[in-house]
Amino acid sequence: MNQNDNDLFLLLKNGDEKAFELLFKKHYASLCRYAFSYLKDKTDSEEVVQEVFIRIWDNREKIDIHTAVNFYLLRSVKNQAFNLIKKKSRHFFEPVENIPEQGVHDTEEYMDEAKLYEFEKKYEEALATLPERCREIFMKSRIEKLKYREIADQFNISVKTVETQMSIALKRLRDLLSPYL
Repeated sequence: MNQNDNDLFLLLKNGDEKAFELLFKKHYASLCRYAFSYLKDKTDSEEVVQEVFIRIWDNREKIDIHTAVNFYLLRSVKNQAFNLIKKKSRHFFEPVENIPEQGVHDTEEYMDEAKLYEFEKKYEEALATLPERCREIFMKSRIEKLKYREIADQFNISVKTVETQMSIALKRLRDLLSPYL
């Protein structure tokens, strides 16, 4: 059963446990590495990824994905990791009433976050414009940090093809995101 992520997700939405298992096995390791890049803790990273998959299964009938499944998974893991970071950091901060007034509304910090959010949104949109295989290769390289040889072996293609696809992806992303860089 060699199905792409979108096919697997459609089956999963209809309660197919095998499709869920295949999607989980396919993405678990790379999502753990991605979560680790934020959390710097192996156990927390694994728990975040497991929680994302549990939520997907529990809410499968309600979830509509408008981007690539891989990108949806990455975004979900990132959000879950940030939620865990916030939760763990709450007890390190003073109660709000003890913070000096000028520290409460730091406009510059807020603007930076707004710009970052806008950039992330445009980045997602730009990624979605890439052809599926090109996007998959780009994600394997940049998100999963795989070497070109590893990607070539995984997709049963030449290293030169990986290089070409990465060139296409980088050029398109640069063109689409240049106003935001």
